[in-house]
Amino acid sequence: MSRSGLLIAFLFLFPTSLLTEELIATLPDGRKALLKEDGTWTFVQGASNEDPNSPEMGPLPSISFLKVERKLIPKNPKVKGSMDRVQLALHLHNNTEERIKKWKATMTVKDPFGEQLFQVRLTGGSSPIGPRKTKKVSFEWKDDPEEKREPYDYLMIYNPDVLKIELSEIEIEK
Repeated sequence: MSRSGLLIAFLFLFPTSLLTEELIATLPDGRKALLKEDGTWTFVQGASNEDPNSPEMGPLPSISFLKVERKLIPKNPKVKGSMDRVQLALHLHNNTEERIKKWKATMTVKDPFGEQLFQVRLTGGSSPIGPRKTKKVSFEWKDDPEEKREPYDYLMIYNPDVLKIELSEIEIEK
């Protein structure tokens, strides 16, 4: 069968309902958006692909993260007691119309299956974020060879693209 024949057979056999189905997309900050067949979208909560008519979400959190980067910082052999460190950089976005002077939030890190690896309270005391702006903030964890299952170990095992990072208990000062 020729390529055009295969294409015609595929289009004929492919259910057209799949071509017009509304889909739910999960954004990096955990919010869900309903993608409509007309090219528009809306935020939803409690959404799944089986329930595209979920109610719209309430207000956005004050801050959310858009991207995560991980960097290994090797120990300095010239400095006594130096340890390997891992740096986690979050690109935080201010979702408000006002400047955020200080912020703090609980960060929960989960493996690709949703199991919690660790939870830590982050503080950005000197990391102001302008209205509707994004700022990169970094946090470091040292490797303690005696300690197993510490943030350093988990951040080195997993690629940050597969980690599920959530921010909760967000507090801000404007």
